[in-house]
Amino acid sequence: MKMYSISVLINIIGISSMTLFGACKKDSSASIGQPSEQNQFKVTGLVKDSKNRPFINAKVRVVNHVLYDTSFDVFTGGDGIYITPKLDLGGWNIYAWADIDYEGQTFHLRVAPEDGDYNAFSLDKAGKVKNFKLQLKGRINDVPLSENNPGAGYYGGTLLFTNLPSEGAKAMTAGTTVKITLTPVAGNKYIDGSDPQITEKEFTIQTGQTSYSITDIPQCKYVITAKSGNKTVLLTDYRDIWTTTPYKTSLTYFFKPESAGYNGGLKTNVSTPFYMELQ
Repeated sequence: MKMYSISVLINIIGISSMTLFGACKKDSSASIGQPSEQNQFKVTGLVKDSKNRPFINAKVRVVNHVLYDTSFDVFTGGDGIYITPKLDLGGWNIYAWADIDYEGQTFHLRVAPEDGDYNAFSLDKAGKVKNFKLQLKGRINDVPLSENNPGAGYYGGTLLFTNLPSEGAKAMTAGTTVKITLTPVAGNKYIDGSDPQITEKEFTIQTGQTSYSITDIPQCKYVITAKSGNKTVLLTDYRDIWTTTPYKTSLTYFFKPESAGYNGGLKTNVSTPFYMELQ
């Protein structure tokens, strides 16, 4: 039986041993969307923000989940263009992220495929063009929804509310409808710099259920208020059983950065959920 070294085996399956490990950079000599010898079995594309401006140094990752999760990270140049190494074997998925500074923090946001196609693909000699564009809300279709992780699967953020009794207050009864209103703080913009809008979400209290989430909220600095019919629902993100609980008619909030992953990049408030009290 003929034996091969690791580098020879890698080249046999069509993946360059020089690019199997580590990050790769864009080959600016290749033309996006133009079948050529340079683009054979490669993916090229443009990563841009919601206003069609290129993201510089955005990260694009291709992963072959069948081939032992083999992956390559490449980065865009000043024109927002990336190009992958040669990908001979089929079954590739592709993802993109971009860094945005907002409210003094850096957010590593997932960027959506512009064509809305999240499926795995194969390549041929024509190569493939795959553009990405930032979106502030909507489903991330390759991330399954989960009751245990309500923040998963959305580009927008998720907020958690808790219906539990506290000192001197009763939990709201089943059938009570709660409307949450998120009003952008005056002078603030969405994370992409666009003009924000008021967001309204609601849920109904269920028997035996204490936690309620609202999902897919565009990142902005908000004033959060809640009502049930004509009654005010007081809120707090802090509860001290030894003193008077500091419920308020409104809270100011913006999402913190989430550690890098395949979700949108906005951290939920699961560690400090908002407690509610019907006034």
